[in-house]
Amino acid sequence: MRRDTQKVETRRLILAAAREAFEAHGFEKATIRAIARAADVSPGTVFVHFTDKTDLLHAALFRDLEAAAARALATLPDAPIAPTLRHVAEVFLRHYAERPALSRTLLEKSLLAGGPWGERFKAQVHTLGLALIGRFEAARASGELVPEANSALLTLAFFSFYYFLLIDAASRDFTDLDVALARLDALVAQQLHGYRPETR
Repeated sequence: MRRDTQKVETRRLILAAAREAFEAHGFEKATIRAIARAADVSPGTVFVHFTDKTDLLHAALFRDLEAAAARALATLPDAPIAPTLRHVAEVFLRHYAERPALSRTLLEKSLLAGGPWGERFKAQVHTLGLALIGRFEAARASGELVPEANSALLTLAFFSFYYFLLIDAASRDFTDLDVALARLDALVAQQLHGYRPETR
């Protein structure tokens, strides 16, 4: 039990050191040797826990992103569909904006990630997508949207808007999130316009 506790603590120290190194120096310049030194372990110990530097990056940031996803779902407002979509986007954008350099590094390496990490990132999006499909279905049932509105396609459109604005925000160091969110509001409003009963 003591050995397991020590192993968990060693992993935690390595991940903390990795976050700091990636944020301070970027992915390419951060080295396993420097991360190991900051965590007070040997480079070999880092490789006991992680297969390579990319694996370390994903492990260092996935849990934080998972927490943001859980927070977005747990705090979904009891509101019309447009404010609900804005809420989800804002939770994630503000999460990324807390550590902009680190977030850019993660986005560069994770958006097209393959293997087990790629599957884990896809699973996050899938879980969130199912929740949003449910909200679109509720909007149809309440009469907010017309019956023929396709909830899956509307969710896909939202993710398309969100990822476009996320990449744009990352290129600007997440310095003007209000502009990004205003653009999202406009895109969602335009998309939903044709699916509202009063516009038919």
